[in-house]
Amino acid sequence: MGMTIQEAARRSGPACRSRTGAATPACPGRGPHTAGERRRMLEAHRVRVTARIAELSQDLGVLDYRINLCKETS
Repeated sequence: MGMTIQEAARRSGPACRSRTGAATPACPGRGPHTAGERRRMLEAHRVRVTARIAELSQDLGVLDYRINLCKETS
């Protein structure tokens, strides 16, 4: 079962923005001037996650195949 967006956000650490959108003191160096780099990092991470999902999907296909073989022989 997957996690919700809220669960993923909690796992990724505390938010570094106040309600007004300003960087908080707990997260120095974050703000509009670093948005491009943060976006590139997130996009690169997304590529890695997508690749991992593809690997897991293949693994799932193999498991389904082997489960069906077992069903046929029992």
